[in-house]
Amino acid sequence: MDDAVVYVVKIGSSKGYGCIKLYRSIWESFGVYGGKGIFKLLLDVESNLLEVFTYYGVRKFVVSGDLKVGATCVIKNISSYSLEDFIRDFNQKSANKYGVVLELVEDKLLLRVLSTDDVYRVINYELRVAKGGDSELILTIEGDNPIDLVFIYDKFGRNLVKRIIGKGKNRHRYDVVKFVSSGSELGVVYRKGRYDVTSFNRSISRSQYIEFVLMEDPAGIEFKEVSGSWYNISLSEKVWMTVKNYYTYIYSYGPRKRPLEKEKIGIIIANRFLNERYRNIRFINEMDRVDGGPDLYCIVDDENLYVIEVKFTARSDRYVMRLKANKAKKQIEAFIYRTYKEKIKDIMSYNAIENLYYGVLIVGVNLLSRKIDDYLKGKIFYQIWRCRYD
Repeated sequence: MDDAVVYVVKIGSSKGYGCIKLYRSIWESFGVYGGKGIFKLLLDVESNLLEVFTYYGVRKFVVSGDLKVGATCVIKNISSYSLEDFIRDFNQKSANKYGVVLELVEDKLLLRVLSTDDVYRVINYELRVAKGGDSELILTIEGDNPIDLVFIYDKFGRNLVKRIIGKGKNRHRYDVVKFVSSGSELGVVYRKGRYDVTSFNRSISRSQYIEFVLMEDPAGIEFKEVSGSWYNISLSEKVWMTVKNYYTYIYSYGPRKRPLEKEKIGIIIANRFLNERYRNIRFINEMDRVDGGPDLYCIVDDENLYVIEVKFTARSDRYVMRLKANKAKKQIEAFIYRTYKEKIKDIMSYNAIENLYYGVLIVGVNLLSRKIDDYLKGKIFYQIWRCRYD
């Protein structure tokens, strides 16, 4: 908004607080004709700049004890303010102060500790406007002992973090000094007359972490078509080490769960591959896979349903991958023509889709090879067939 566009109002009083009344004409003078969510107002009160937050409304008050009744207030700008804006402002202004950054990945909010690169999952969060015009992001970090925090963007443009302890009338906020992480525990150091540390088991599981790493790093995995159904994979060291460590860890599982965890690696990479191969692709919710249903369901170009069986191998040997592809083809054909025939027809009918394709996608990453040339490489075998129901 051009600085020349301003709106001058007088500060009134409401329950002992200074306030301004926002009429429809004020909103419209800044190009806001309605809307949901939070809006940020840039105010100039006697040469003091304040950033105040409010919701859209014709007769909403922006209340603050810092506004002196009778003073002149200049509204310099009104703009919408989203969760992404809040995260950007916090990371730019206060990441080094607290040693953490907030990250939003596919609608999942994460807290990353900069010193160790450990990631913790946020299970509940809400961006809201507090009394006095501050914006607050209230969140809960998952763990054996879930912890409540509030990230504040106040009217003076400062970012603050507070630890929330207690419930109801016994609910108190304590200033957070910093975050520390040992890899398995997260510590929140807050001020309560002294420094104190609360720690709990790391909330994000290894499977959640590998999903985060493989999806959040655009340059971490690259695909290149070789010939026919074959594609080469190039991995960054971070991605390769994450997959390698997880692959080693899942051998602590029993023989029934181990194949499913291996397959999870392949499904995540398959998602990346299909997203890059098809410009217009939409993944739909997986069916109940308790009885071993197909791995991926996706709609391509709004008119084709793809049902794909995914396999993962720790080698990129073409002979081994071909064997897995033959096995996967028999599986997916059984799903398509017998076991899941009616369920798949229901999906097609619900999404108004007539064309059905089924396929196999085999992911091979060199986790067992000792050759340096093969260290960060892998292959994908991908093939699809047209299906016609009677």
